Amino acid sequence: MTDRTHLIIRTSWIGIIGNSLLSVMKIVLGFISGSLAVVGDGIDSAGDIIISWITLFTARFISRPPDTTYAYGYAKADTLATLVLAFVIFFAGAQLAISSVTQLFKGEYPAIPSLLAIYVTVISIAGKLILSLIHFRTGRQINSAMLIANGKNMQNDMIISLGVLIGLFFTRIYDLPVIDKIIALVISVWIMRVGLQIFMRTNIELMDGIKDPAVYDQIVKAVGRVPKAQNPHRMRVHQIGNSYMITCDIEVDGTITVDESHEIAKNVEESIKANIGNVYDVMVHVEPAGNIEREVYGVSDHDVKKINPGK
Repeated sequence: MTDRTHLIIRTSWIGIIGNSLLSVMKIVLGFISGSLAVVGDGIDSAGDIIISWITLFTARFISRPPDTTYAYGYAKADTLATLVLAFVIFFAGAQLAISSVTQLFKGEYPAIPSLLAIYVTVISIAGKLILSLIHFRTGRQINSAMLIANGKNMQNDMIISLGVLIGLFFTRIYDLPVIDKIIALVISVWIMRVGLQIFMRTNIELMDGIKDPAVYDQIVKAVGRVPKAQNPHRMRVHQIGNSYMITCDIEVDGTITVDESHEIAKNVEESIKANIGNVYDVMVHVEPAGNIEREVYGVSDHDVKKINPGK
Protein backbone atom coordinates (compact mmCIF):
# COMPACT_ATOMS: atom_id res chain seq x y z
CA MET A 1 0.00 0.00 0.00
CA THR A 2 1.43 3.38 -1.02
CA ASP A 3 1.80 6.38 1.31
CA ARG A 4 -0.86 8.18 -0.74
CA THR A 5 -3.37 5.37 -0.24
CA HIS A 6 -2.53 5.22 3.47
CA LEU A 7 -3.23 8.96 3.84
CA ILE A 8 -6.58 8.67 2.02
CA ILE A 9 -7.60 5.75 4.27
CA ARG A 10 -6.53 7.57 7.43
CA THR A 11 -8.39 10.75 6.43
CA SER A 12 -11.49 8.72 5.54
CA TRP A 13 -11.48 7.11 8.98
CA ILE A 14 -11.19 10.56 10.57
CA GLY A 15 -14.24 11.60 8.55
CA ILE A 16 -16.19 8.49 9.57
CA ILE A 17 -15.43 8.85 13.29
CA GLY A 18 -15.88 12.63 13.34
CA ASN A 19 -19.20 12.59 11.46
CA SER A 20 -20.45 9.68 13.58
CA LEU A 21 -19.85 11.63 16.80
CA LEU A 22 -21.46 14.78 15.39
CA SER A 23 -24.42 12.83 14.01
CA VAL A 24 -25.21 11.04 17.28
CA MET A 25 -24.78 14.27 19.26
CA LYS A 26 -27.12 16.29 17.01
CA ILE A 27 -29.82 13.60 16.78
CA VAL A 28 -29.91 12.89 20.56
CA LEU A 29 -29.65 16.51 21.72
CA GLY A 30 -31.95 17.63 18.92
CA PHE A 31 -34.72 15.42 20.33
CA ILE A 32 -33.94 16.56 23.89
CA SER A 33 -34.10 20.24 22.92
CA GLY A 34 -37.19 19.70 20.78
CA SER A 35 -35.49 20.94 17.63
CA LEU A 36 -36.31 18.97 14.49
CA ALA A 37 -33.89 21.22 12.57
CA VAL A 38 -30.98 19.92 14.63
CA VAL A 39 -32.23 16.34 14.25
CA GLY A 40 -32.35 16.86 10.49
CA ASP A 41 -28.80 18.23 10.57
CA GLY A 42 -27.75 15.08 12.45
CA ILE A 43 -29.33 12.90 9.78
CA ASP A 44 -27.42 14.91 7.15
CA SER A 45 -24.17 14.17 9.04
CA ALA A 46 -25.12 10.48 8.90
CA GLY A 47 -25.12 10.87 5.12
CA ASP A 48 -21.59 12.26 5.35
CA ILE A 49 -20.58 9.03 7.08
CA ILE A 50 -21.66 7.13 3.97
CA ILE A 51 -19.61 9.50 1.80
CA SER A 52 -16.53 8.87 3.97
CA TRP A 53 -17.11 5.12 3.58
CA ILE A 54 -17.15 5.65 -0.19
CA THR A 55 -13.74 7.40 -0.03
CA LEU A 56 -12.41 4.61 2.21
CA PHE A 57 -13.57 1.91 -0.21
CA THR A 58 -12.19 3.86 -3.18
CA ALA A 59 -8.81 4.25 -1.46
CA ARG A 60 -8.48 0.48 -1.15
CA PHE A 61 -9.70 0.03 -4.72
CA ILE A 62 -7.19 2.42 -6.32
CA SER A 63 -4.30 0.65 -4.59
CA ARG A 64 -4.82 -2.45 -6.76
CA PRO A 65 -2.03 -3.13 -9.28
CA PRO A 66 -2.70 -3.00 -13.06
CA ASP A 67 -4.09 -6.16 -14.67
CA THR A 68 -5.19 -7.38 -18.09
CA THR A 69 -8.56 -5.63 -17.76
CA TYR A 70 -7.24 -2.31 -16.45
CA ALA A 71 -3.73 -2.01 -17.84
CA TYR A 72 -3.42 1.55 -16.49
CA GLY A 73 -4.42 0.47 -13.00
CA TYR A 74 -7.39 1.57 -10.88
CA ALA A 75 -6.32 5.12 -9.97
CA LYS A 76 -9.16 6.72 -11.95
CA ALA A 77 -11.59 5.34 -9.37
CA ASP A 78 -10.57 8.47 -7.41
CA THR A 79 -12.03 10.58 -10.24
CA LEU A 80 -15.23 8.52 -10.43
CA ALA A 81 -15.76 8.83 -6.67
CA THR A 82 -15.27 12.60 -6.98
CA LEU A 83 -18.00 12.64 -9.63
CA VAL A 84 -20.35 10.86 -7.22
CA LEU A 85 -19.55 13.42 -4.52
CA ALA A 86 -20.25 16.25 -6.98
CA PHE A 87 -23.77 14.88 -7.55
CA VAL A 88 -24.30 14.42 -3.80
CA ILE A 89 -23.31 18.04 -3.15
CA PHE A 90 -25.44 19.39 -6.00
CA PHE A 91 -28.59 17.49 -5.00
CA ALA A 92 -28.12 18.42 -1.33
CA GLY A 93 -28.15 22.06 -2.42
CA ALA A 94 -31.16 21.45 -4.67
CA GLN A 95 -33.05 19.78 -1.82
CA LEU A 96 -32.35 22.76 0.44
CA ALA A 97 -33.50 25.15 -2.30
CA ILE A 98 -36.78 23.29 -2.84
CA SER A 99 -37.45 23.14 0.91
CA SER A 100 -36.69 26.86 1.34
CA VAL A 101 -38.86 27.98 -1.60
CA THR A 102 -41.74 25.74 -0.47
CA GLN A 103 -41.72 27.16 3.04
CA LEU A 104 -41.41 30.73 1.74
CA PHE A 105 -44.51 30.35 -0.43
CA LYS A 106 -46.47 28.52 2.26
CA GLY A 107 -45.36 30.93 4.97
CA GLU A 108 -44.22 28.04 7.16
CA TYR A 109 -41.52 29.00 9.65
CA PRO A 110 -40.38 26.43 12.25
CA ALA A 111 -40.19 27.30 15.92
CA ILE A 112 -37.00 28.79 17.25
CA PRO A 113 -34.73 26.08 18.69
CA SER A 114 -33.81 26.22 22.38
CA LEU A 115 -30.41 27.45 23.53
CA LEU A 116 -29.24 23.82 23.79
CA ALA A 117 -29.93 23.39 20.07
CA ILE A 118 -27.94 26.53 19.34
CA TYR A 119 -24.99 25.25 21.38
CA VAL A 120 -25.11 21.97 19.47
CA THR A 121 -25.11 23.88 16.17
CA VAL A 122 -22.06 25.90 17.23
CA ILE A 123 -20.20 22.70 18.19
CA SER A 124 -21.21 21.19 14.86
CA ILE A 125 -19.79 24.18 12.97
CA ALA A 126 -16.47 23.84 14.82
CA GLY A 127 -16.35 20.09 14.21
CA LYS A 128 -17.14 20.41 10.51
CA LEU A 129 -14.50 23.14 10.18
CA ILE A 130 -11.83 20.85 11.63
CA LEU A 131 -12.88 17.91 9.43
CA SER A 132 -12.98 20.03 6.27
CA LEU A 133 -9.52 21.50 6.97
CA ILE A 134 -8.07 18.00 7.47
CA HIS A 135 -9.57 16.83 4.17
CA PHE A 136 -8.44 19.95 2.30
CA ARG A 137 -4.88 19.75 3.65
CA THR A 138 -4.44 16.03 2.92
CA GLY A 139 -6.21 16.28 -0.45
CA ARG A 140 -3.92 19.06 -1.63
CA GLN A 141 -0.86 17.33 -0.19
CA ILE A 142 -1.45 14.17 -2.25
CA ASN A 143 -3.45 15.79 -5.07
CA SER A 144 -6.64 13.81 -4.36
CA ALA A 145 -9.71 15.42 -5.96
CA MET A 146 -11.87 12.96 -4.00
CA LEU A 147 -10.68 14.18 -0.58
CA ILE A 148 -10.89 17.83 -1.66
CA ALA A 149 -14.47 17.27 -2.83
CA ASN A 150 -15.36 15.64 0.49
CA GLY A 151 -13.75 18.57 2.27
CA LYS A 152 -15.99 20.94 0.29
CA ASN A 153 -19.00 18.84 1.20
CA MET A 154 -18.16 19.24 4.90
CA GLN A 155 -17.52 22.94 4.33
CA ASN A 156 -21.02 23.19 2.86
CA ASP A 157 -22.48 21.56 5.99
CA MET A 158 -20.63 24.11 8.11
CA ILE A 159 -21.97 27.00 6.03
CA ILE A 160 -25.53 25.63 6.25
CA SER A 161 -25.27 25.54 10.06
CA LEU A 162 -23.78 29.02 10.05
CA GLY A 163 -26.70 30.22 7.94
CA VAL A 164 -29.09 28.72 10.49
CA LEU A 165 -27.42 30.71 13.27
CA ILE A 166 -27.62 33.93 11.25
CA GLY A 167 -31.30 33.25 10.59
CA LEU A 168 -31.88 32.64 14.30
CA PHE A 169 -30.22 35.96 15.10
CA PHE A 170 -32.66 37.87 12.89
CA THR A 171 -35.56 35.82 14.18
CA ARG A 172 -34.78 36.45 17.84
CA ILE A 173 -33.68 40.08 17.60
CA TYR A 174 -35.92 41.44 14.83
CA ASP A 175 -38.73 38.83 14.81
CA LEU A 176 -38.18 38.17 11.07
CA PRO A 177 -38.30 34.37 10.60
CA VAL A 178 -38.54 34.84 6.81
CA ILE A 179 -34.86 35.90 6.78
CA ASP A 180 -33.87 32.37 7.81
CA LYS A 181 -35.41 30.89 4.65
CA ILE A 182 -33.98 33.59 2.39
CA ILE A 183 -30.50 32.89 3.76
CA ALA A 184 -31.06 29.15 3.27
CA LEU A 185 -32.06 29.77 -0.35
CA VAL A 186 -28.90 31.82 -1.01
CA ILE A 187 -26.76 29.10 0.59
CA SER A 188 -28.47 26.40 -1.51
CA VAL A 189 -27.55 28.23 -4.73
CA TRP A 190 -23.93 28.50 -3.54
CA ILE A 191 -23.84 24.76 -2.72
CA MET A 192 -25.22 23.80 -6.14
CA ARG A 193 -22.59 26.03 -7.75
CA VAL A 194 -19.82 24.21 -5.81
CA GLY A 195 -21.19 20.82 -6.93
CA LEU A 196 -21.32 21.98 -10.54
CA GLN A 197 -17.73 23.28 -10.39
CA ILE A 198 -16.47 19.94 -9.03
CA PHE A 199 -18.40 18.12 -11.77
CA MET A 200 -16.87 20.28 -14.52
CA ARG A 201 -13.32 19.82 -13.19
CA THR A 202 -13.87 16.07 -12.87
CA ASN A 203 -15.15 15.94 -16.43
CA ILE A 204 -11.79 17.19 -17.67
CA GLU A 205 -10.06 14.09 -16.28
CA LEU A 206 -12.79 11.71 -17.43
CA MET A 207 -12.43 13.07 -20.98
CA ASP A 208 -8.64 12.58 -20.82
CA GLY A 209 -7.92 16.30 -20.56
CA ILE A 210 -5.62 18.17 -18.19
CA LYS A 211 -6.30 21.17 -15.97
CA ASP A 212 -2.98 22.92 -16.65
CA PRO A 213 -1.82 23.01 -20.32
CA ALA A 214 1.53 24.42 -19.12
CA VAL A 215 2.67 20.81 -18.75
CA TYR A 216 3.21 20.74 -22.53
CA ASP A 217 5.71 23.57 -22.24
CA GLN A 218 7.53 21.52 -19.59
CA ILE A 219 7.67 18.55 -21.97
CA VAL A 220 9.15 20.69 -24.76
CA LYS A 221 11.81 21.99 -22.38
CA ALA A 222 12.57 18.46 -21.10
CA VAL A 223 13.04 17.19 -24.68
CA GLY A 224 15.23 20.20 -25.46
CA ARG A 225 17.65 19.11 -22.73
CA VAL A 226 18.39 15.87 -24.58
CA PRO A 227 21.11 16.05 -27.27
CA LYS A 228 20.02 14.96 -30.78
CA ALA A 229 16.29 14.95 -29.87
CA GLN A 230 14.33 17.36 -32.10
CA ASN A 231 10.86 18.70 -32.79
CA PRO A 232 8.64 17.24 -30.04
CA HIS A 233 5.13 16.85 -31.46
CA ARG A 234 1.98 14.75 -31.15
CA MET A 235 2.30 15.28 -27.40
CA ARG A 236 -0.68 13.92 -25.52
CA VAL A 237 -1.17 14.00 -21.78
CA HIS A 238 -3.98 12.67 -19.63
CA GLN A 239 -4.30 12.08 -15.93
CA ILE A 240 -4.56 8.76 -14.14
CA GLY A 241 -5.51 9.70 -10.60
CA ASN A 242 -2.90 12.23 -9.54
CA SER A 243 -0.33 11.21 -12.19
CA TYR A 244 0.35 12.10 -15.82
CA MET A 245 0.41 9.59 -18.66
CA ILE A 246 2.53 11.19 -21.41
CA THR A 247 3.04 10.21 -25.04
CA CYS A 248 5.32 12.16 -27.35
CA ASP A 249 6.87 11.93 -30.83
CA ILE A 250 10.39 13.20 -31.47
CA GLU A 251 12.62 13.42 -34.54
CA VAL A 252 16.20 12.17 -34.77
CA ASP A 253 18.81 11.91 -37.52
CA GLY A 254 17.47 9.27 -39.91
CA THR A 255 20.96 7.85 -40.59
CA ILE A 256 21.71 6.71 -37.03
CA THR A 257 21.20 3.12 -35.84
CA VAL A 258 18.17 1.75 -34.04
CA ASP A 259 20.26 1.37 -30.89
CA GLU A 260 21.22 5.06 -31.01
CA SER A 261 17.58 6.09 -31.60
CA HIS A 262 16.48 3.95 -28.69
CA GLU A 263 19.09 5.55 -26.42
CA ILE A 264 17.88 9.05 -27.35
CA ALA A 265 14.25 8.05 -26.70
CA LYS A 266 15.27 6.59 -23.34
CA ASN A 267 17.04 9.83 -22.41
CA VAL A 268 13.95 11.83 -23.39
CA GLU A 269 11.80 9.64 -21.15
CA GLU A 270 14.17 10.10 -18.23
CA SER A 271 14.37 13.86 -18.81
CA ILE A 272 10.56 14.18 -18.77
CA LYS A 273 10.28 12.15 -15.56
CA ALA A 274 13.04 14.19 -13.95
CA ASN A 275 11.51 17.57 -14.83
CA ILE A 276 7.78 16.90 -14.41
CA GLY A 277 6.31 15.67 -11.14
CA ASN A 278 3.82 12.82 -10.75
CA VAL A 279 4.51 11.03 -14.05
CA TYR A 280 2.82 7.63 -14.31
CA ASP A 281 4.55 6.63 -17.54
CA VAL A 282 6.10 8.09 -20.71
CA MET A 283 5.92 6.66 -24.21
CA VAL A 284 8.28 8.16 -26.82
CA HIS A 285 7.90 7.48 -30.54
CA VAL A 286 10.96 8.13 -32.74
CA GLU A 287 10.73 9.44 -36.33
CA PRO A 288 13.41 10.44 -38.87
CA ALA A 289 14.05 14.19 -39.08
CA GLY A 290 11.83 15.93 -41.62
CA ASN A 291 9.12 13.30 -41.52
CA ILE A 292 5.75 14.79 -42.57
CA GLU A 293 2.42 13.31 -41.51
CA ARG A 294 -0.90 14.32 -43.04
CA GLU A 295 -2.94 13.74 -39.89
CA VAL A 296 -1.36 14.95 -36.68
CA TYR A 297 -3.11 14.53 -33.34
CA GLY A 298 -2.05 15.99 -30.03
CA VAL A 299 -0.03 19.11 -29.22
CA SER A 300 3.04 20.29 -31.13
CA ASP A 301 5.85 22.69 -30.29
CA HIS A 302 3.98 25.25 -32.42
CA ASP A 303 0.86 24.91 -30.24
CA VAL A 304 2.93 25.38 -27.08
CA LYS A 305 4.25 28.68 -28.40
CA LYS A 306 0.66 29.84 -28.82
CA ILE A 307 -0.03 28.96 -25.19
CA ASN A 308 3.17 30.68 -24.05
CA PRO A 309 3.93 33.47 -26.55
CA GLY A 310 7.52 34.68 -26.54
CA LYS A 311 8.92 31.29 -25.47
